[in-house]
Amino acid sequence: MANLFGRESELARIDRALSLARAGNGSLALLTGEPGIGKSSIGREVGIRATTAGMHLLSGRCWEGGGAAPYWPWTQVFQQLGSTPFDELLRKDGGDSQQQRFQLFDAAARALAARAGEQPLVVFLDDLHAADLPSLLLLLFVSRQVSASPLFVLGTSRDVETRMSPEVSDALAKIGREGEVVSLPRLTRDNVAAWVSKSESSVSDADDVFRVTEGNPLFVREILRIGAHGKNRLTTDGMKAALDENLRRLSAGARAVLEAAAVLGRDFGSRELAEIIANTHDAVMEHVQLATHLGVLEATERERFQFTHVLLRDRLYETLAPSDRSALHWKAGLVAESHGADPTRVANHLLEGAGAGDAQRAAGSALRAADHALAKLAFEAAAELAERGLTVIGAEASRLACRLEIACGEGMIRSGSIDAGRARCVRAADMAKGLGCAEEQALAALVYGSELTSLPHVSVVMVRLLEEALSALGKGDSSLGAKVGARLSIALTPPRTEEAANRLIDIGLASLAMARRLGHPETLLYALEYARNSFGYMLSSDERFELTREAVALAQVLDQRLTLIKVGPTYAACLLERGLRADADATLTAMIDLHTALDYPQGRWRLPMLRAGFAFFDGRLDEAGQLGDEALALAERAGSDAANIEWANQRIALAIARGEPASIGRDAHRALSMFQRFPFSMPHRAWLLAAIGRRDEALRLLHEAVVIPQALPTLIIVSEACALLEDAESAAPIDEQIQKRCRDFPFFWGGIGAYAFGPTSRARGELARLLGRRDEARRYFEESIALCRRIGAKPFLELSLAALERLEAGGSTGKRAQVDQTNRPAPRDISLRREGDVWAVEGSSGPVFRLKDSKGLSYLSELLAHPGQELHVLALVGLDHGAGDAGPVLDAQAKAAYKQRLDVLEDEIAEADGFGDMGRADRAREELDALATQLAGAIGLGGRDRRAASDAERARINVQRRLKDAIESVGHCDIALGRYLAAAVKTGTYCSFTPL
Repeated sequence: MANLFGRESELARIDRALSLARAGNGSLALLTGEPGIGKSSIGREVGIRATTAGMHLLSGRCWEGGGAAPYWPWTQVFQQLGSTPFDELLRKDGGDSQQQRFQLFDAAARALAARAGEQPLVVFLDDLHAADLPSLLLLLFVSRQVSASPLFVLGTSRDVETRMSPEVSDALAKIGREGEVVSLPRLTRDNVAAWVSKSESSVSDADDVFRVTEGNPLFVREILRIGAHGKNRLTTDGMKAALDENLRRLSAGARAVLEAAAVLGRDFGSRELAEIIANTHDAVMEHVQLATHLGVLEATERERFQFTHVLLRDRLYETLAPSDRSALHWKAGLVAESHGADPTRVANHLLEGAGAGDAQRAAGSALRAADHALAKLAFEAAAELAERGLTVIGAEASRLACRLEIACGEGMIRSGSIDAGRARCVRAADMAKGLGCAEEQALAALVYGSELTSLPHVSVVMVRLLEEALSALGKGDSSLGAKVGARLSIALTPPRTEEAANRLIDIGLASLAMARRLGHPETLLYALEYARNSFGYMLSSDERFELTREAVALAQVLDQRLTLIKVGPTYAACLLERGLRADADATLTAMIDLHTALDYPQGRWRLPMLRAGFAFFDGRLDEAGQLGDEALALAERAGSDAANIEWANQRIALAIARGEPASIGRDAHRALSMFQRFPFSMPHRAWLLAAIGRRDEALRLLHEAVVIPQALPTLIIVSEACALLEDAESAAPIDEQIQKRCRDFPFFWGGIGAYAFGPTSRARGELARLLGRRDEARRYFEESIALCRRIGAKPFLELSLAALERLEAGGSTGKRAQVDQTNRPAPRDISLRREGDVWAVEGSSGPVFRLKDSKGLSYLSELLAHPGQELHVLALVGLDHGAGDAGPVLDAQAKAAYKQRLDVLEDEIAEADGFGDMGRADRAREELDALATQLAGAIGLGGRDRRAASDAERARINVQRRLKDAIESVGHCDIALGRYLAAAVKTGTYCSFTPL
């Protein structure tokens, strides 16, 4: 093509990208440069080449006239696919807007991938410098997934316009980093000379053309179109001259029609244009056809046309008198509104034409368009539209102004400008209060608090707005009332007094009750999400569990995946503390799958923190610490400090669980700095200072903390600090508080299940020990041991056993004490009697209880009948004492099954890696490692079979396991007797019972 002179290199690069896309390796490229440099021309040429190569072309062009509907270029693309995701997926009332925007983007990306799977696809997006920010964010989302599909995405943008908008510039820069940026230079003198020599224009002086155009292809094309008669009028500002020369060939009537068309944008419909200028369609078509013949317009489809270059449209629009421009915009807005056009398009025209019409009507259209943009998750566009509406109606207070301020504030907050958006909400709430508009007051307060952030103190402004809104709404049931109450309950955290805590709970429970009466699921989920967070440990463990389970179930029904990510970890922790390990593991798997499917950078840190909680619970403390560090790094990379306090708390919990406070070491100072900004963290800082040897500072902070009423989480830390410092003086007031608050919470977890401080009975036992109440302390420690055994909390079982041993030995805190066996209490006698299918067990430390028959109890009975004697394991199991082995560990069939499964897993890992499914790949690798370990235990060097254990060895293992199970069963019913038997029974090849 003549206008592609000098573009051979750029086209060759794009040809390579097209070839790779056809082979399944998709990519993205951005063409950039100044206006008229030939970006659109190259795009059209790429479309031709792609179609010729058997690829399917989808194209969308951004509207440079301003006021385009959100996602306008993508709307054009998906219309060609017969899909309209931007209309089908609107924000649900009360839903998580960020989640729904993700759903929209995910649906769009999957639709493109599905179409590309049927036929290699090219998506051409022209004039991206004029795109709305939501469109660019969607392109960024698609660009990160394009490599896995036979899809090539080509975009164009102008350098100058891009630099004028920092947001657009930043978005395009991020998009460019996901692909290849091709910057188009001006044509060289040789390129222009070759073009001139090949053209049929009367212009022949290539040097003159190059001097005037400076190598801009649009200028060159327009000059060659004008011909020799325009040559003498060419100047160095060339473009206006070239455009004006082209437009001058229009008749006066045609120019007037095209000036009105310019108000509609680059492309327009001829019938709409006829309505605006109040002329017949035939008369308009006569002028449009003349402009088409002269190359100013081109037909795109039936009764629709566009300017051949946007600069032609811009030049006509620029030459309109301001009063004429305003009048045409007003007429265009009224026509668009009468035809039910996109609200954004209507608002743009009416706002531009407000000077010639009704300012209130224009502002009302801006509000409708802003609400529509919010529903489409186009937050930035919503804020801009609302701001324009406010500009039109001025500063006078009105209900409309309130609504516009709220819409503007929500758009700002949702797009990240939280402080500026909240200032808008305060202004709107105060205005609504003065006008007596309760609904607007409530909306302003809810939007102010729409981002749930962890604050070190109660926000006075937020509480004021919510309380005033709740009062203005009155006592009747309403969705707004339920939401405001739920939001107020968490705004009142952390409560500093008993009265404040009770008020918070009453407000939250009332909001939940109202939401249930209304029967509106989205309202109920909103109330559950906020009120449940506010309650924390102020309700009982069972109540907290039920609310969390309800929130999870409702979020699943409503497909609120971001809500699930936030609530799921707490639910998993609740399941663990109830001993429901299978359900907890299933929840963890679901969380892994959710995080794998949901690209949520701000929340990526939550998954390693949750995995750390499981590792913590199982006693894999080093692994838990590594996962905590991973979570903190992820949060920092996302520019968030949300993981800071969780990480700092986890460091303390890990050191306590190890029984070695000083092990916090190098993490202590970082944790101290994280806690510093939270006024209710004095107990945490006291514990940290004590752990690193700064006893005097720790005691001072602890003494300050104990005079302040504490919530349950900090009460646990205070008790840990009291025990670490051996501070009985501080233990007394804390003991009074903890007696009231801990009875309904047997186990204490951190906020998102990342760590635990274990049974509250252990903390109560330490306080009782410090206060000299040894019997009470023993009872609490035994409760803690029983709970840990029941739910499988390994590190806390060891801690509780060690605490009880120290109590009996009269020792102090610090590293776990090793107590001499002779210090253990010995029952006077032990009776183990067989009664049919059960065994009656009796010891001096408790009443008779009965256990179901088992081999372990039979072995234990035999040992008790022969105190002080060593019995061979084969004698216990009733076998003759012999030698030999049991053959290979794995037979040939078993080894073949292992190998087959290993091959399947290797294929699965390769496939998952190819699709970027890291969660699936990791799970397969874990199973592969486990199987490889098992196989290694069965096959020796050189592939030789390992021999199974001898009869004696097999018996030793079985007897040891069954005796251990039997003693644990006894311990569940009688803790003291279980401890005694665990110390008195020895296992091995020879087993014995030696009374202590």
